[in-house]
Amino acid sequence: MINGPTSAISLVVFSALAFLDPNASSDIYEAMFLLGVMVGIIQIGIAVFKLGDLTRYISESVILGFMAGAAVRLAIGQIGNALGVHEKGTGNQHVLYRLWLTLVHGDPFNLKALTISAVTILLAVLLRKVVRRYRLPQLDMFVALLAIAASAYLAGWSLPDDNGKTAVAVIGALKASLPQPHIPEIHWNWVAHLSSSAVAIAFLGLLEALSIAKSIAHHTRQPLDYNRQCLAEGVANLIGVTLSILLFVPRAAKLKATELITSPEGVVRERLTSDTQCTAVVVWDFEGEFFFGAAPELDRYFDALKQRVQLFGSRYVVLRFKRVRNPDVVCIERLEHFLRETQQGGLTVLLAGLRPEFLTAIDNLRFTDWYPAAYFFAEEDERYSATLRAVRHAYALLGDENSCQHCAGQSRLDRKVGNLYYLV
Repeated sequence: MINGPTSAISLVVFSALAFLDPNASSDIYEAMFLLGVMVGIIQIGIAVFKLGDLTRYISESVILGFMAGAAVRLAIGQIGNALGVHEKGTGNQHVLYRLWLTLVHGDPFNLKALTISAVTILLAVLLRKVVRRYRLPQLDMFVALLAIAASAYLAGWSLPDDNGKTAVAVIGALKASLPQPHIPEIHWNWVAHLSSSAVAIAFLGLLEALSIAKSIAHHTRQPLDYNRQCLAEGVANLIGVTLSILLFVPRAAKLKATELITSPEGVVRERLTSDTQCTAVVVWDFEGEFFFGAAPELDRYFDALKQRVQLFGSRYVVLRFKRVRNPDVVCIERLEHFLRETQQGGLTVLLAGLRPEFLTAIDNLRFTDWYPAAYFFAEEDERYSATLRAVRHAYALLGDENSCQHCAGQSRLDRKVGNLYYLV
C-alpha cells in the first residue's frame, strides 16, 4: 500500500490551504503540518470509537464516483494550461467560475500551446492502445511527455527570445534544494479553517486505504479489521510528524544563503557554477530561521560577503530576506552591525523582500534613523517582486559606471533593467 497525498487528497489539501497567501511558503508548510496532525487525530478517534466498521457500508460505486470526479476536477484545472493562458480567479472561488473567467476574460489562446496539448492527448491515447495490445510496460504517458517536450525544445518554443519570453510557458529553473526544516509554529486560529477539510481528508484517506486493503484481503483470503486499519492510518500520521521533529530539529538553526544573478535573458535567478560572477551588483538570498541559534551562521555569511566585495570591488549589494522566519533581536542586531560597517566603507546594501514581522523588528530598532529608508524594499505586492525593485534600483544607482564583465555580456543590460523578471 502507498500512504500519501494522492491526486484526490491533494485537491482537498489545495482547497484547505486556499485561505493562505500562496507565496508565504513557511505558512503553508506549517499549515500542512497542523493539517496532518488533525487528520491523524481524527483517524485515531474513528478507531477508538469503533466507527471504522461503518466504512464497510460505503459502496465501491461511491469511491469510484469520487475518484472520477477528482479526475474531472484535475482536467478542468488544466484547461488554462492547455490553451496557453493564465488562469483567472483565486483558489477560494469555484473551479467552474474560475474556468469561466479564464475562457471569457482571459488572454488570447496560444495556438502553439494548444497544438502541444492536442498532440499530447492524441499520442497518449495511441500509445496506451499499443501498450495494452502488446502487453508492454506501462510507460506510455512518460514516453508521450518526453516526445512532446523534446519536440517543443527542438522547435525552439521553449527557448527565451531577446526579451526573455518563450513561445509557450515553461516551468523554468527549479530550486536545487528542498525547503529548510524548522520547528513549526502552530497558529490556533487556523484550526477553524482546516477542521472541515481535515475531516474530509481523514475519511477520504481511510476510504482509499480500506478499498485497497479490501482488495488485498479478497485475494489473500485474510480477515480485515476495519478499526485496526483506521488506527494504523492515524498513528502513521502522529508518528510521522513526531519523527520529522526529532530528526530535523538539530538542523533548524541552519541558515542558507544563495547567490543570485541577472542572467543574459534578464532573469534574476540562482547563480550556477557555470555563470560568471557579477562584480557590479551582488545579490544574496537568505532562507531559514533568523533567530539567535542562527547568529553564528549569519556572521559567517556576512564575513564571506565582505571578503567577496573587497575582492571584486563591488559597490552595491542586495540582500533578500523574503524566506527568513522568526527574526529576533540577536540576528537583527548582527544585521545592524553589518550595515553600519559597510556604510562606513562606502558599500550600498539594499534589503529586499521584507515581510511585516521583519519590518516590525527593524522599526522597533529605528533603523531608518541612520539608514536611508529608500534602501528597504517591503514585500507589499506579490505581483511585483520587491527583489526586482531592489535590483532595478541598484542598477539605476550604478548607472554608466558598470564595468562588470558579466553585465557587459548581456547586451546593454542598463537599457533592459525595466524588463527584468524574477525566477528563483
